Amino acid sequence: MSSTAIDTVKKRMRFVLLLSVILLVVILGRLVWVQGINATSVANAAQENRERQETIAPTRGSIEDRNGTTLAVSVDRYDLVIDQRQQDENIRRAKRDGSNGHEMVSWDQAIDELADALDQDREELAKRFARKEMQLLKAT
Repeated sequence: MSSTAIDTVKKRMRFVLLLSVILLVVILGRLVWVQGINATSVANAAQENRERQETIAPTRGSIEDRNGTTLAVSVDRYDLVIDQRQQDENIRRAKRDGSNGHEMVSWDQAIDELADALDQDREELAKRFARKEMQLLKAT
C-alpha cells in the first residue's frame, strides 16, 4: 500500500474513533441526566404509566346439577341509604366511572334514576322521600 492509502485509512479510523467517542459521551450524558439529575421525575412518570386503578365486578355463573337443572343463579342486589340530614338541594354520590371521586346531582335527577333502576313509580318514590324529610323536620 502506498503512503497516501495508509494516510486515508488512518484518517478514516480516526474519524470513526472520534465519532464513537462523541456518541459514547452523548449516551453517558443522557444516562447521568436520567438516572442522576432527573431520576425522581422519570421514576414518577414510569410509575404513573404502569399503575392504574380499575374496578372489575366479578360475575358468577349459574350452579347446575349433573342433569343441567339450574339450582342457583346470581341476582344483583343494591343497598340504598340516604341520610337526608347530610343532603342539601343536591345529593353527593360516588362517580359512576369507577373512580374514587364524587359528583353532585339534584333530588329530581336522583329520584328519576332511582325510579328507573328500581322499576317503581317516580311519584311514589318522591312521596316517600318527602314524607321522611318531613318526619326529620318534625323530630328536630
